Amino acid sequence: MHQGTYIIDYGASVSLVSKSDPSPQEYALRRKLKRTQLLRTANGKVSADYCVELYVPDLDDKFLLLVLDNT
Repeated sequence: MHQGTYIIDYGASVSLVSKSDPSPQEYALRRKLKRTQLLRTANGKVSADYCVELYVPDLDDKFLLLVLDNT
């Protein structure tokens, strides 16, 4: 299990993660979204085609995050 550091914003409508942040084992478990999610950001429009479920030990909880090339 990857012991990376994540910032979780409970008030956000979606949670995001860079594809390089999950461990190779976690990234291998990513799932294809039924529909591409389009997001408008300060740096322009981006799209997400995958999501991944990550466990955050400090919160003892799992979170579903959209996977982006870079966040």
